[in-house]
Amino acid sequence: MAKLTYDNYKKAVIENFKFLKAAENLRDAFLRAIPISQKGFLLPVCCFHQADTELLQKLTDWRNANVDVYPTQFVATLESTRSWLKERLLAVEDRMLFLVVDNAGKVLGHIGFNG
Repeated sequence: MAKLTYDNYKKAVIENFKFLKAAENLRDAFLRAIPISQKGFLLPVCCFHQADTELLQKLTDWRNANVDVYPTQFVATLESTRSWLKERLLAVEDRMLFLVVDNAGKVLGHIGFNG
């Protein structure tokens, strides 16, 4: 049995995050989702979400409503959120964001991993 090293762990995390982010449609994203008991799912934010203006606006609104908890202070826009999703989330191999959705698919919040 191979010894689990930090490098092996990091490689496994990066490979799994890459798989989760590669979903090209909502069906594929839900097939990759992680069930939360009987309450809903952790739905991976993926390539498909770059074109989801409704979700991007919700993320923008959440950011602006809670700006005081972020180290950088600015007013987010739909375009800055779209750029962040593409360049600072999907393009970063050890960063992952999940949408917390109920059984009906309604987005309730989000949770993520960095590094």
